[in-house]
Amino acid sequence: MSLLTTGPESLVLRPQKLGTDGDGNEVWIPWTSGDPTVTVNAYVYPLLQSQPEVQENFLSYRVVSNALSGLQGRFTDVLWDTRLYQVVGEIFVHRRGQYTAHAAWTMRPKGD
Repeated sequence: MSLLTTGPESLVLRPQKLGTDGDGNEVWIPWTSGDPTVTVNAYVYPLLQSQPEVQENFLSYRVVSNALSGLQGRFTDVLWDTRLYQVVGEIFVHRRGQYTAHAAWTMRPKGD
């Protein structure tokens, strides 16, 4: 068993689904109310980032979890600690071995 399996934080992921646009092209459709969600355990680490042009700080979080095996496709929204977050940048997926496989991403409060 990996330590990542027993992460102390519980996150609800809102996966996107694959659909088609008006021209018949495949596109990712955002999660809507009533769509299924995926709950995973993870470690969440705060990251303090600054924007010198605004001279304000905002808090982002680095998330590490190996519980994404049941998730097909991608996700952009995460519900954690009663607040909605958005994924920033790419989701890093490491698949080397049974005990070290994990996914990591950065998230920040949605609307910030």
